[in-house]
Amino acid sequence: MDVKKPAVLFKIFSATQIDPKDEWEDRHERCRTMLASIMADKSPKEMHDALSSAVSKDPATHDDVCIGFAIAILTSGPPGSPECNETSSRFFRDLQLVARDGLQCVYRHLNDLALDRYPRLAYGAKQQLLWLTREMVQIQVLFIVLCITESHL
Repeated sequence: MDVKKPAVLFKIFSATQIDPKDEWEDRHERCRTMLASIMADKSPKEMHDALSSAVSKDPATHDDVCIGFAIAILTSGPPGSPECNETSSRFFRDLQLVARDGLQCVYRHLNDLALDRYPRLAYGAKQQLLWLTREMVQIQVLFIVLCITESHL
């Protein structure tokens, strides 16, 4: 399974001329690039071995790889398309395999993203955020249900 960089790179934030590129976008780009470099030109077994060794190095690398997967899911393409569904499901499965903290770093990052940057999220990223949250609820990620119920009170 070759993981190649998509021809069209979907953005997570709506681009405007007024809003400059900020630290969120820099970090997302860095995490996504690091993830793509780890996964590039490898068989599935080699890819999982490389990901496992990368997340074992230190907590910062673990967080960067997990956030890279989350950003890859949010930018995987137009929501609802078969390619997007397949890619998102594959990235989520791989994220579950390498996450060593029960997806807590992804939960924290998505929570901050939704609370601080939701108005700037692109339409596709909002749809993928809902899909990812639903998947995290289904696998019973700690605190995710509490977050959803408290936001509706």
